[in-house]
Amino acid sequence: MLACPGIRRELEVVAAEIWRCLRTTPDLRCNDIAVIVPESRKDAYLSQVSAVFAESRDLPHHVVDLPLAGGHRLGEAAHMLLDLPFSSFSRKELVPLVTHPSLMARFPEARPTDWLRLIDELGIVRGAEQQDLAGSYVDRDLFTWDQGLRRLALGAFMLGERSGDETPVRLGENQYLPSRLRPTIAPARSTSRCWCAR
Repeated sequence: MLACPGIRRELEVVAAEIWRCLRTTPDLRCNDIAVIVPESRKDAYLSQVSAVFAESRDLPHHVVDLPLAGGHRLGEAAHMLLDLPFSSFSRKELVPLVTHPSLMARFPEARPTDWLRLIDELGIVRGAEQQDLAGSYVDRDLFTWDQGLRRLALGAFMLGERSGDETPVRLGENQYLPSRLRPTIAPARSTSRCWCAR
């Protein structure tokens, strides 16, 4: 039990204790430690914890009791991903996710306009796969994300100069014209970090 004059000082003491535990216990990691605050005073604590831990030599932490989308771009992207299975996979629903800053960070060389151009040139409009367009006037695998990715993959495998032959490639019952695009969008290399992230 530690008597502290206020919440900020209490959090400073907690941060110092966490650093002491990390220094004295070699196999202890940041994600092995949890700070639990009283439910009745949760808002008062959580409004200060990130600032105090950042001032304490950037103590790695993750606040899990905040509303998921409350000012956090990563939470916003997570909500979009969770809503995805219940969507019609239209451009209107997927383009904001594909061009979201949290996902774009994985592709530092790309700009949102690169993704938009790629989606447009692949003819992607709506539907995850062909069966999503069942009952419509479209009777071939057109306009879906699946056909766009297939065309992109075929274009990646069929390297070299084009012969001028525009014959589509047959895969099962469908035919796909390999994409002429040579996308330069490549993911950034990931670096391992502590499990606890700010």
